[in-house]
Amino acid sequence: MKSIMVKVVVGIVLPVLLFAWGNDLVVDTMRRSDNEFPVSYDIIWPNDTNMIIAVGYNYENTSSYVNLYQSTDQGQTITNFVSMYDENNKIKSIQLGYFEPYGILLWLTADGRLWMITFDLQTLTYAGASQIAHNDSVIAAFFTKIVKNDTLTLYVATTSRNSSYDAMKIYRSINYSLPFEKVDSVGYLNSSAYYTYRDIDAIIHSDSIKVYATFEYLDRSTNDKNHYFWIFKDQPDRLFIYNGTRNLETEPSANSNYPSLGVAPGGYLVCLYEVNGDIKYAFSNDYGNTVVIYDFPFDTPDSAESTPVVISWAIPPYFRGFNTLFTRGNNLYFVDANCSSGGMSWGTPVLVSDEHPYSTYIFREVQSYLPRLANRYGLSTPAALWARDFQHYMYPIFYYDSTYICVDNMSATGINEDGYFNERLLFSVNTISRGKVVINLASKIEETAKGMILTADGRVVKTFEIKKDEKNYTIETSEIPAGIYFINLKNSKTSGLKKFIITK
Repeated sequence: MKSIMVKVVVGIVLPVLLFAWGNDLVVDTMRRSDNEFPVSYDIIWPNDTNMIIAVGYNYENTSSYVNLYQSTDQGQTITNFVSMYDENNKIKSIQLGYFEPYGILLWLTADGRLWMITFDLQTLTYAGASQIAHNDSVIAAFFTKIVKNDTLTLYVATTSRNSSYDAMKIYRSINYSLPFEKVDSVGYLNSSAYYTYRDIDAIIHSDSIKVYATFEYLDRSTNDKNHYFWIFKDQPDRLFIYNGTRNLETEPSANSNYPSLGVAPGGYLVCLYEVNGDIKYAFSNDYGNTVVIYDFPFDTPDSAESTPVVISWAIPPYFRGFNTLFTRGNNLYFVDANCSSGGMSWGTPVLVSDEHPYSTYIFREVQSYLPRLANRYGLSTPAALWARDFQHYMYPIFYYDSTYICVDNMSATGINEDGYFNERLLFSVNTISRGKVVINLASKIEETAKGMILTADGRVVKTFEIKKDEKNYTIETSEIPAGIYFINLKNSKTSGLKKFIITK
């Protein structure tokens, strides 16, 4: 990739300021409105000591760059970053992924060229690049990965557009093989409608891989949009075949946006999307053979819910579900869902971010960019990434503007219990337990509390007791199988519930 230069920088350099903010990490990008600005970002969380954030920036001319920020303390500080430059093209979008020992960066330029760049996960050192679509006028691109029998398969969905024709293609690479193989291609005349891929995901089913690609149909005469997904089967003999179409909406709308797709083991599929100020979701428990549309349970009549993002998680063989972000007004929320016995149960929304009260900054735009999610180890503990634009004033005149790229490690946020008590028992736990789980109470309890560890389906696997005036308590978990569990504490006055994960 001749036009990209890679420079490794350890530490902090202007114009990016890095500082801790509560439980969040904030990348404050100072900029002039007509100079440089962030346009796309993403996050991955391979393990406890490696979280990587990518932010793509455009200059006012034709050049751009991507910064890879690395945190070794679960998003509390930045310890290293690498810059990759493209002197000849602006960025349209970027997406991050990984498969040991490499990180993966999908880089779409504004002029429609698509690259996949690999880098060392530990050092962020550039490893290589491959151009996926050559002179294809790509306007949208998304990728997903699947690992089957220790074999990595990457799928990339692309949409190309010219004045008369839309082309939708899927490319495949096995164990980083080059060049990428085009395994599906379909085209449409676009005089009356636009066709655009919006997301892609994959899951293992029996001895094959099922690939799900969400696409948008936009009627150019009315601007109404409808969303569908195609199902493909990638069989052991590497035959990639079309397997059906499913409609994700009941009625087209000009205000239908942001379809986000996730598939989880056991045949579970969820696609959330915004329509007319509310969120709806398509759900399937049979690998997409049948799809039912539901209202999002957290829609409210007096505010607009928007920008939904969903990713799946799984702890084999029994636990799976989905992590979700959505915005309501100026607030960003996280909510999780657990799947079992063919159904899905939602948790309780947790506030991730509101209008941060920086006294010298003026809040400008709440939905500049879609939020992003990552799962630690691919398990259920999430980290959120989002952006906020601000204008800065040396009163009474405008001084400069900036964008905050915010990272929130939502370890042990827990799920609020629908209680029968006037008070909450506030405590935290280590989200990942390897042999022990430690309970830290916010204050000494005034009355002995009974505790229990429960499975995701409510089965009690261990009980314990925390005495009056104690503030910390350690529980041995080595005899409990790996999986997702809940700790419930309560006495006659208070109650509290937290989720955690046992690994071996």
